[in-house]
Amino acid sequence: MPEQWGAKAREVDFFDIKGDVEALLGLTLSADSFEFTAASHPALQPGQSAQILRAGAPAGWIGALAPALQQAIDIPRKIYLMELDLEVLEPARLPVFRPLSRYPSVRRDLAVIVDASLEMATIRKALVEAAGEILTNIVIFDVYQGQNIEKTKKSLAIGLTLQHPSRTLADEDINTIINKCINVLEAQFNAELRM
Repeated sequence: MPEQWGAKAREVDFFDIKGDVEALLGLTLSADSFEFTAASHPALQPGQSAQILRAGAPAGWIGALAPALQQAIDIPRKIYLMELDLEVLEPARLPVFRPLSRYPSVRRDLAVIVDASLEMATIRKALVEAAGEILTNIVIFDVYQGQNIEKTKKSLAIGLTLQHPSRTLADEDINTIINKCINVLEAQFNAELRM
């Protein structure tokens, strides 16, 4: 966050650096071709490391420095690092102009319970395929593990923004897409819809 008075100062975490890396990958204009997959690296802390892939090809690493290495260099605070292969980052999709839609967008939020080991990128990819071109944005805005949820599960709150380029979406259009997304979550990930 930029400097401001409303939020307490806190330590940087894995998701902060992941956001920085995603911002860099966004400059390639093909951020959707990248994915983060949990993987082990000898210099990174297990459980807090990921390999970055572009269209399945290795593109780099991200994670927390392994505790033994951090002790060896005697730095008290947790260290996060990233490594990106510049050659893999260079090919970029050229931007294509699309006229802005004059029709309203609609946001629908879903709350589901899934296995705690399930990666967000996998869920995101399935929802993008299920919703199709009318999906203009998807965001996972809350992840909860704790009281009232099994230890092997997590609750996700997912926001889907839908917009048609040439007409206003009717309720039945929206409901069809949302139901398709729910069916995909249930079929592929054994997700349970929270009411």
